[in-house]
Amino acid sequence: MNPAAIVSLTQSCIVRHRNERHDIGQIIANFLAAWCAWEALRTRFIRVIIHKQGWLINDADAALKIVRLSSTQSAVWLLLRLGLTEPSQWRGESGQTWRVLLSIEPLRHRLTHGFQTADPKLILVATEVILAALTNQHWLESLEVPVCDKRKSQNKLGSIMSPRTTLSNNHRRSRQELFQILEVSEGISKSTLPSLSQLQRRAEKMKGVSPSSTASSIDI
Repeated sequence: MNPAAIVSLTQSCIVRHRNERHDIGQIIANFLAAWCAWEALRTRFIRVIIHKQGWLINDADAALKIVRLSSTQSAVWLLLRLGLTEPSQWRGESGQTWRVLLSIEPLRHRLTHGFQTADPKLILVATEVILAALTNQHWLESLEVPVCDKRKSQNKLGSIMSPRTTLSNNHRRSRQELFQILEVSEGISKSTLPSLSQLQRRAEKMKGVSPSSTASSIDI
C-alpha cells in the first residue's frame, strides 16, 4: 500500500471513529480497517529500513513479497535479521507503542476469525491507540537503524512516508545478499489474487440463488 493509500485509509478511520452513533458492526469494521492501515505502515517501515541499508526498493519489494509479512511475529523476525533489536525492548516511546500494538493483536485475531466478539469500549479504545500510532509516526522515525558502511554507523530512520531517493551504484547492495540475510529464495511460489472475471461470474450466479435454498446447494 503506497503512502497516499495509507493516509487516506487512516483519515477515513479517524472520521468514522469520531462518529458518535456507533453500532457493533461499525466499531468492528473500523477497528479492522485501522489495523489494516497499521499493517501497511509496518510493511512500509521495513521496506524503508531495507532501502536505508543500501538495497534498491525493487529488491526490498521482491523480498517482502516472498516473506509474506502477515503478523507481528514475522515482522519481528525480519527486523532482527536486518540488525535491529527486539522491538518490545526498544527504548522510550518506540518500545511502549510497539508493545501496546502487540497487546492489541489478539483482539484483531478474535474479531477477524469471528468466533467471539469483545466489549465495544475495548474495541473503540484499541482503535484510538492504533490511529494515534498511525498519525504520530515519530516513534518509528526516531529509531536508530544500522547502516552498512565502513564505520558500521547507525542513523535515525527518518520519514517513512516520503519518497525514497535513488541509491548511487557505490552504495547499492545486491539482491542476492538481501535474500540470503532474510533466508528467502526467488524460486518460492507466491500467493496470487483471485481472478476478477471468475469472481464476477460467481457473484452473479450466487445472486440468482433462491433465499430458501440451503447453503449446501450453493456451488462455490
